[in-house]
Amino acid sequence: MQQICIKICLLIAICRFEVLDWVKFKRTVTEPKHGWQGAKPNSVGFVQSVPGRDNDELIVSFCSGEVRVLTDEIVKVIPMDRGQHVQLKGDVSEPRYDVCITATLISACNVMSL
Repeated sequence: MQQICIKICLLIAICRFEVLDWVKFKRTVTEPKHGWQGAKPNSVGFVQSVPGRDNDELIVSFCSGEVRVLTDEIVKVIPMDRGQHVQLKGDVSEPRYDVCITATLISACNVMSL
């Protein structure tokens, strides 16, 4: 009985969102309850506020602006740190933003997929 209680407590702690958590929409979400509101299915943002006590609805800040979402529509993601190495997808011939990436750096990079 004690093991079950510990597992349930851990699941509750894992599922709770806090301000500044990085999140993205679940792949299974085809239409959020409040609509996309300018966000896209692959958008990554951070929790700006948790307006309700139940922690079931959040305000998430995406590049497109603030979006109201339900907690069952999003998942936490691991944010990247400044200077962290990443690997470009194989089909990317030139990065979208003006950055200097050498072939040596690309081959030595760690893969980080969001």
